Amino acid sequence: MTEAEVRAYAENPDTFFGVVRPTGEVRGPLELYNFTFASYGKASKDDLLCFMAGRSDIECLRLLSQGELAEIYCESLVCAALERTLTKTGTSDA
Repeated sequence: MTEAEVRAYAENPDTFFGVVRPTGEVRGPLELYNFTFASYGKASKDDLLCFMAGRSDIECLRLLSQGELAEIYCESLVCAALERTLTKTGTSDA
């Protein structure tokens, strides 16, 4: 393993080697992304587009694959959660 892989494993051992082990709590953005992707990663393209219908870039999103849409949707959920956390706590420690 490379040094970067060793660091990644040390920081997120529950998501290494492609295995996600739920812990009952989300301890950071990566775990939140993995959690949301487990839920929405297999949603249909039509459903994902429906979930993102209010976005200003919806016409561009329509051109993407289901997998790309799922990744973008889950990333947007994580960003929204982080923004709410920062707004609620008034800190940058998410």
